[in-house]
Amino acid sequence: QGGNKIPTVRNYLERVNADIRDCDGDVQRKLKNTMRAFSSAFGRNHRNKMLRKHLMAFDTSNTGSCNREAFSQSVRRITAEGYCELDDRDLSLLVAYIFPETWTRQPYDNLLMLLIARDVDGIMQMHDAALEQQEDPRFLFR
Repeated sequence: QGGNKIPTVRNYLERVNADIRDCDGDVQRKLKNTMRAFSSAFGRNHRNKMLRKHLMAFDTSNTGSCNREAFSQSVRRITAEGYCELDDRDLSLLVAYIFPETWTRQPYDNLLMLLIARDVDGIMQMHDAALEQQEDPRFLFR
């Protein structure tokens, strides 16, 4: 195959960044880093309000909660409009952790407050409560 086998700075940085992002499999450290990125992107008051507005638009039943799809689509809309940046890997980790099932619903005011405050323990408690959550029949036919 040939090619240049000499390690470059780019290769080194890619390996180091991958190691840092992996956090040796420590979920709490991964969450902390991901929440730092989220807070940095949406910590400003107008971005936070914009995200809440998008979440409210998805909440047609006025329950004050959102599901996995509504949360990820709201964040993606705001980042696509260029208001802020959030790595897709960070968003995927947050969505998978906070919404363990596709039908899991979380109260978006509390969710945003915990994410902006970088409250890892609060998010872990929210995750544990979501694992015990049952599918709500009110949302089956929407």
